[in-house]
Amino acid sequence: MKLALGARVVPSAEVLSKRVAWLLLLGVGVTVARALAACSDDTQVDPAPSVDGGADAVTASDATSGPAAVIDPLLEPLRASSGVPGIAAVVIRGGAVVAEGVSGVRKLGDPAAITAEDHWFLGESAQTMTATLAALLVEQGKLSWASTLGAVLPDYPIHASYKDVTLKALLAHRGGAPAKIPDAIDQAMRVPGDGRTRREEAVRALLTLAPELAPGTEVRRSDAGYLIAAVMLERVTAASWEQLVNERLFTPLGMTRCTFDARGAAAGVVEPWGHVTMGDVLTPVAPGEAPEPPPAFGPAGRVRCPLRDWAKLATLHLAGARGEPTPLLSSASFLELHTPVATTQALGWNAVSRPWAGEQLALVAETAGPLFVALVWVAPARNVAFLVVANESDSIALSAVDKVVGELIKGFVPR
Repeated sequence: MKLALGARVVPSAEVLSKRVAWLLLLGVGVTVARALAACSDDTQVDPAPSVDGGADAVTASDATSGPAAVIDPLLEPLRASSGVPGIAAVVIRGGAVVAEGVSGVRKLGDPAAITAEDHWFLGESAQTMTATLAALLVEQGKLSWASTLGAVLPDYPIHASYKDVTLKALLAHRGGAPAKIPDAIDQAMRVPGDGRTRREEAVRALLTLAPELAPGTEVRRSDAGYLIAAVMLERVTAASWEQLVNERLFTPLGMTRCTFDARGAAAGVVEPWGHVTMGDVLTPVAPGEAPEPPPAFGPAGRVRCPLRDWAKLATLHLAGARGEPTPLLSSASFLELHTPVATTQALGWNAVSRPWAGEQLALVAETAGPLFVALVWVAPARNVAFLVVANESDSIALSAVDKVVGELIKGFVPR
């Protein structure tokens, strides 16, 4: 077990720029080091049931019930061989967590081990939450997928090219918003103050600028687009994104331990530290410190959850993608969320074809920086989902997470 800072191989700029695309290739020809020998035979999945529901139809609130196989022995050699400080994983079958495991430490240089109760920074994987919230508000008639910026924010000084951009286009990364938030706006978001206020200020500034791309022409992943979409949701409800997510998503699903900021041991919350390569040294970064994004960034990726709480959101989408009844959304809303708008890009998810996932498209959402990797795969045809996190973000951590998912596919997806 690695407990001290050490020299690391620094990934090239080309490798880092390709990491999102690289993750989406996961599942094709994955090479793994060992079989899932640590799990008992009863963790092997049965052939995937039909999507008609029945005995396998469950709600997201069931996701934390019952015992689970311990897969720490699977994770430890994969983590140790990579040198990543810590890794944790959960496997969902139907509506229940059937396996979970942890390996490593919360912070290099500190022997405190990761536990199953730790709160993980989910980063951009939390954009699935914003998209799900949008679907809830669309169902409630607060706005529609076709609602435009000009109509919802008529008092904003919006550049003419943004006025007809829709909520759906923003959530599908096709609204033309910049791939990188301009430095001046990013720094203004970090000024202490109310997160919602800073978010509104940032969106006002963003919308005065010309779009980076002609809206609707191509997919370009944009955190700014999710901030803009969130301000639309806040306008039609007169509530903050944080309040909306708490009241309409976290509370109904039982995700009561999720937070929007670092709380620390004084609040009874234990959080792994993120790690970043500085020069050739892997360096721990305290929760809440830069380069972690500021509170205003919440809708685009500032949420912390224990894995079992995050699993409840994955369970909701697994059931919805299978056509099973869920406690929050209709089948029509899940179809909107999960259907690719262009290439593989859906709303909050990428929808991709993978041989291991069966005939139905698999859903994937990931964070690959700046301090953590957080990855969720949902395979509706197999009735299974995988959630894996690591407290390092570079090509080394991505490779380690890749291998973990590969082993989980071998152990929990029928051949």
